[in-house]
Amino acid sequence: MKFFTFILLAFLSSILAAPLLDSSNEINYSNNPFADEDAVRLHCDTSPTSPLTGDILTSATKLFHKPGFCHQDSSRGSNCTMLVKSESASVGICGDNEPVIQCALIGRLVLELTMKCAFLFGDGRFRAGGKVAWGHGNTKIALYQSPKA
Repeated sequence: MKFFTFILLAFLSSILAAPLLDSSNEINYSNNPFADEDAVRLHCDTSPTSPLTGDILTSATKLFHKPGFCHQDSSRGSNCTMLVKSESASVGICGDNEPVIQCALIGRLVLELTMKCAFLFGDGRFRAGGKVAWGHGNTKIALYQSPKA
């Protein structure tokens, strides 16, 4: 299963025309509709409790195929809205200025984050976690362990 996940990650990354993040973890603005924003920052936060990469890929695929824009509409304390959930992986958008971002771009950012942050743990499973942040405020895409039901 771990080999299949690795192959799937490699395949998905190869079908993306050009990476959004370069080797310095800064956004490549030639493919980014938010070129007027400050640099985009990637932060890995992978741990043994992070989501499984296979579940993350399922979440990213859901976002790739979701038409239109995703937005943060929570006014509660966290200022985060969960966009998609797939088994162990949840993807949310956070910010105090109610950010609105193309869902397909979020899916691509989640894939980039997964490629940069994936780690093989002692249980023989690849996991990844972290966030992508940009702009003057605290806008970020968060990849985290799904809450237990």
